Amino acid sequence: MSHELRTPLNAILGYAQLFEYDLNLTQRQITNVREIRKAGDHLLQLINDVLDLAKIESGKMTVSLEPVLVARIVAEAFTLVHPQSNIKQISLSATMNNFENVYVTADNVRLKQALVNLLSNAVKYNNPGGEVEVKLQFIASHKLRITVRDNGKGIPANRQAEVFQPFNRLNAEFSSIEGSGVGLVITKQLVEMMNGQLDFCSTENVGTEFWIDLPLASEWNETPNKTTKSVDFQLTTLAFQERKKILYIEDNPTNIRLLEQFFAQHHNITLDIAEEPFLGIYKARSAPPDLIILDINLPGMDGFEVLEVLKNDAMTKNIPVIGLSANAMPYDVERGIKAGFNDYLTKPVDINRLIKTLNEFLCE
Repeated sequence: MSHELRTPLNAILGYAQLFEYDLNLTQRQITNVREIRKAGDHLLQLINDVLDLAKIESGKMTVSLEPVLVARIVAEAFTLVHPQSNIKQISLSATMNNFENVYVTADNVRLKQALVNLLSNAVKYNNPGGEVEVKLQFIASHKLRITVRDNGKGIPANRQAEVFQPFNRLNAEFSSIEGSGVGLVITKQLVEMMNGQLDFCSTENVGTEFWIDLPLASEWNETPNKTTKSVDFQLTTLAFQERKKILYIEDNPTNIRLLEQFFAQHHNITLDIAEEPFLGIYKARSAPPDLIILDINLPGMDGFEVLEVLKNDAMTKNIPVIGLSANAMPYDVERGIKAGFNDYLTKPVDINRLIKTLNEFLCE
């Protein structure tokens, strides 16, 4: 399902990103294109949420428990939520209570995902100009409580029993607020997989507090890394001027047209297309490119088999090969890196990420 849902999104988000590189667009057109991209990004997040929920319910979601510095997670989560809070002019603050160097036992990625979910909801369902605060405090049984408080609309008392029901948005589906109704369900289950607890209290028209309780780990004297605010839609440019040849092995016409149009804007890159794997291998051997972009789901021979042939051939083994696929689950990415891809990018393609990858492997 991940592959089938991401494939059409690759065209939607890919072409929307192409327009952002078109210097002939008016400001109004750029704004319209970014609305398309924002909607596509939202749809992609819904797909990820539903797939995460399916993985949890099937028992296929795993966590890696280790000491995690909570202050760093809070700082990184704030960085991710700042663009959303700035739009509604909602202030984000953290009351650390001298717990800057305290560690909990958790999964680093999943704890950040859980906190970002809570912060995003606190912003989303808040009033313009409102406040969101993260507060740390010790509780019994050697646990740390991470509380996310907002002063928004609150949850009616007669609906609070429904908060952790999947796809139940408590009538928010009739408002302009976007959501899937599964974020809190995923958050609760992730926290419980890390041996923690998630709970809340809320007063209508006053605000809501959600809190995560996690077991403490050892403490070290460590200063949290400073994070910088992310910038939406910041364009990345190629860092090399020399002419380069790229071979793209892909059988989907829409994906081919997308990269053809992107590379047509860069006169120092020649793009060669192979629409089936055997032709791609022949082209790589007969006129070796500087880099190969390789799809995974190909007719007659998948991308992993093509990669194995390329890596075992003296004429092609040193050519960087970048995987680009709608097989985008974490285990797909891990499998791709272990198989020998120099990098593994997922669809919908992030053009900025693609450019950074090209810069990494083509800059001399």
